[in-house]
Formats: sequence, C-alpha cells, structure tokens
Amino acid sequence: MQKEINKFENKRNEIERCLYFLNGNDNLSNEEVAFLEMHITQKKRELVNKTFKEEHPRGKICNKTKRGYLKPTGINIFATTEEELYEKLYNFYFPSYATLNDIYVSWIHKRLEKNKTIGKPSAKTIQEDIGYWTRILSKEELVSMPINKITAADIDNLYTKWTGNGNITHKEFSNRKSLLTALFSEAVILGCIPDSGFVTSIKCNAYKFKSPPRKKYVYTVEERQRLLNYLEALDEQDGYTLAIRFMLHATIRVGEVKGLLKTDYDEHFFYVRQQLVDEHEFEVTQDGATMGKRYRRIKDPKGNANYSIRPIELTPYNRNIIEQMLALHEPSPYLFTCQGRPLITDTFNKRLKKYTAEIGIPYLSTHKLRFTSASLAKNQGQCEQDIQHNLGHSNIQQTQHYDSHATTEYNYGMAADIYDKKYNVTKCNQTFEHKKIAPNLDKLKA
Repeated sequence: MQKEINKFENKRNEIERCLYFLNGNDNLSNEEVAFLEMHITQKKRELVNKTFKEEHPRGKICNKTKRGYLKPTGINIFATTEEELYEKLYNFYFPSYATLNDIYVSWIHKRLEKNKTIGKPSAKTIQEDIGYWTRILSKEELVSMPINKITAADIDNLYTKWTGNGNITHKEFSNRKSLLTALFSEAVILGCIPDSGFVTSIKCNAYKFKSPPRKKYVYTVEERQRLLNYLEALDEQDGYTLAIRFMLHATIRVGEVKGLLKTDYDEHFFYVRQQLVDEHEFEVTQDGATMGKRYRRIKDPKGNANYSIRPIELTPYNRNIIEQMLALHEPSPYLFTCQGRPLITDTFNKRLKKYTAEIGIPYLSTHKLRFTSASLAKNQGQCEQDIQHNLGHSNIQQTQHYDSHATTEYNYGMAADIYDKKYNVTKCNQTFEHKKIAPNLDKLKA
C-alpha cells in the first residue's frame, strides 16, 4: 500500500505547500484565501479518490450507515458530511509529516512580522525565544519526529530528562515549556494536529526542581564604597568608569545613562529624556532566524512617559562626574561615551564584572546599581514619593518593590550621615523646593 501512496507524493507535497502558504501568510486578500481553500479542497479530493481506488477498486467512499453516518468501504472512518469524510480520509492516507523543526520556522517568522508591524512581541522576547530554541530545544530528538506522532509520554520523557534530580529551576523549566507549548499551538493553527491539550495537561508537580539561588539585589554600603574607592583611584577614567560612578549616585537605568546628551543638565538638575538601547537585527533563514548585527536605537525611557521623562536633582558628586566626562573632549553629542562612541550595555556589564572581581565583591548587573541607589535613598530616610519620582515610576507599588530589597544588615544611618556631609545631599523638603523651579514636563519632552 505504501508504494501505491508514494506515487501521489508530488501531489501531496503540492497540497502541503499550499497549506503552509495559506496558514503562514496574514497578507492575503479574502479572494486569495477563498481561491486557495477551494484549490486545496479540490486537490485533496482528487488525491483521496485515486488512493482509495488503488486500495478498493470496487468500493465506494460515501456509504450511508443505518445511523445516518457516511463511511467508506473497508475503512472504519465515520463522518456526518461528505466534506468531513474527505478531510478525515486525507489525514488517514497522508498524515502530516511536519516536525517541530518545521513548525518553529513558521512560528518565528510570524513573530518577526508582528514585531515589524505592531512592535510586539518585543525584540528582546524574540531574542530569548531564538536563544532557547538554539541552545536547548533544537538539540532534542523530539523536534525531528513527525509532530502528529508525538505523545504525552514523549513530552513527559523530555521533561524528566530536563529536570532529572533537580537539574534546573522551576523558572528555567517554565521558560522551556512555554516555548514548546507555543510551538504545539502553532501546529494546531497550521492544521498539523487537531489539538495540543495533551501538552498543557501534563502535571509538573511530579518533577524535581533545583532551588533557585537567593538573589542579591543590592550592593551593601561597604561593597558600594569599596567599588567607588577603587574606581576613583584608577589612573585613567573613561566613559565606562565615570558612568558606573554616576549610576552609584543616581537611580537611573543604564539605557538612560547611555542616552544622556551633553545638553541634558543645568545648575540644579539633569534630565532623563530618552534611553539608548542595544538591539539586534534578525536574519531570517530557511531554518528560522538568527540574531544578526547589533544596532543602537533611541527610545522613550521605559514606562509611562509622563513619569519616566523626568528631571533628577544633580548632586555635587555627579556634577563633578559630568565635568570629568566633558574634560575628555569626546566627539559625540552623548554625554557618556568611550572613544567617541556610545556605551554598550554588554561592555558596561563586563567592566563592572571585572572591577568587582578585582576588589573581591560579588558581581551584580548594572541594573542592580539602580536598586542599590534606591535602597540607599530609602535607608537614608528619603521620601517614598521622591524615590518614586527619581526612579521614573508611575505608581508607588513599583517603587515599593525596589524598597523591599533595601539592605539592612549594615548601619545605614551612619553611612547616610557620611554620604550627606561628603556629597551635600539635600533632604526631602529641599528636593520638592527644587522641583518647583524645574522645567515643566512639556518642555522636557521637547
């Protein structure tokens, strides 16, 4: 029988190509969709008729049973309509040979198209998807199996292999599972399988997960001061060392530091108007997509622009940092640069990792510098509303998330007094007085 079916393989491939084109293309007109659907239905009927006649020369496809169902001669398939019967017979003779490899190609291309048109999912999310596929899923035998042959037992075996005796954390497992679930959902959309419920129905409480490490969100007062002392003692100061020092005295994101212009400060404030982010071009290939060349992109600061575009009080310490940066005479409109080029987040983190290793303190990413500054402000007794403003948060709950990581194992009261005297930090009521003379938000956005 298989030899007979193979005679019609070219016709089957034509149908599969039409199906992939129809299901994977959102730009078709209604007329084009209707034409393709009619063409696919017609070709399926022709193929089913020829295949059935090879197997049952004297049989009939549409026999009516006593209960009113339609049933072909010699095959236990039942349907209520002729269209349904032909669809079931087609799937019976020609089960989908699509694999998760094939589905991934269709799925990632769709996500890239959505990113271009509506900006969602974000480039960062797509980058993470590609990373999980390339590093983990693409190496599993499961992705080369026909997707309609994959069973719940196969998925369970894969999950058991991943988790083992506590090999990965629950979060890592959830990230992998989410990608796998998305691919099976795409397979349903493409018509490769009837449903994907068997994937989501697998209970995960039977697997053993590694306990997540206790996260350290902030540098302690001692660690922060050691890092500052080390950076200040360096013979050569450049954009990276000065930017790290600046962030240790300001509650801003690394992208906001990178986006500061030389004109974004005055006597009392510096102004967060934009962020400069590093993104990747995606190279679409026959096998999916890969991350290509890096490029920089100017965006509004993260969050609600009515809050994230903001003035922040300029302390004497950070004014001195700006003056040191300007004295380097970097040929760029950006304030913090290195050899005339804007800073790169990966290099920023590598530098920070290098410096923390050299003084023997734990490495925390650049974003934790923001946590550290917010934590210090909280323990100094600064108003929560002031901290919220400086962080650029639209609601106080976001700020309280930062506050919850404030380090308490050191004497912050003593540290705060030293900090205030050395850097002339203003108190809460003085900060509000300065805000009254700050330019309004409309001018900031200009």
